Amino acid sequence: MLCSFSVLSSEKNLSVKGDLSQGGLVVGKSPIGTKIKLNDKNILVSPKGQFFLGFTHTAKPNQVLKATFPSGKTAEYMLNIKQRDYHTQYIEGLSKRKVLPTPFDLKRIKKENIALRKAFARLSKTRLMKDIKFSWPTEGTITGSYGTSRVLNGVPKKAHLAVDIANPVGTIVHAAASGKILFVHEGMFFNGKTVIIDHGLNLASVYIHLDNITVKLGDLVNKGDDIGAIGRTGRTTGPHLHWELRLGRIKLDPKLAVESMSRIFFEP
Repeated sequence: MLCSFSVLSSEKNLSVKGDLSQGGLVVGKSPIGTKIKLNDKNILVSPKGQFFLGFTHTAKPNQVLKATFPSGKTAEYMLNIKQRDYHTQYIEGLSKRKVLPTPFDLKRIKKENIALRKAFARLSKTRLMKDIKFSWPTEGTITGSYGTSRVLNGVPKKAHLAVDIANPVGTIVHAAASGKILFVHEGMFFNGKTVIIDHGLNLASVYIHLDNITVKLGDLVNKGDDIGAIGRTGRTTGPHLHWELRLGRIKLDPKLAVESMSRIFFEP
């Protein structure tokens, strides 16, 4: 559910725009020095007053946005989050170890998860995107949707909090938005070859199952720059890009971000 509202207080204008849905990303602009909370949780705000709000795939319908302006005055806004229905996806043909890892595999997975957590802990607290718009990182057919329950080789797994885009191995993958390369891995157990781009303000995009990687740690990229190619590395049954969008620990729906952010513009 697309939202766009501006509140004229006795101080200045506060704007919130984006998709008020489970998995949605919302962009806000507040007077410089304003403190923002969502359900009593502090939200990171840039020096220029910009901030992101993200909602999990199970977010409750009623959310409270609170702004404390530089003068000390406060205002609260009720956000109605659209609830979504998710289906179940059954996938067969995976290697047994990729569904039921061995003790040796689990040790490797644990180390890789620690590396990922450390990477996400380094996300920039300032804005890195030149504009707040996402584009599709590659062409292809969507074969996996955000929020679906996954049953792999008959074994129920966690919800799929990403979008899968299928196309032949070697199809170019582009940066969905400008930012800085935060993480590069040449072969994770589940993810295969992986790239993470830091977009600032705790926002990151993740590109998984790549065939090759053409960027390195610390590179600055613009939206549309090549970062690699579709592959079938890690846990896959065929070549595709697994594309995630994360705001801190919250995994968002990239499809919603592409559709809603295309209509939003804030000055850098």
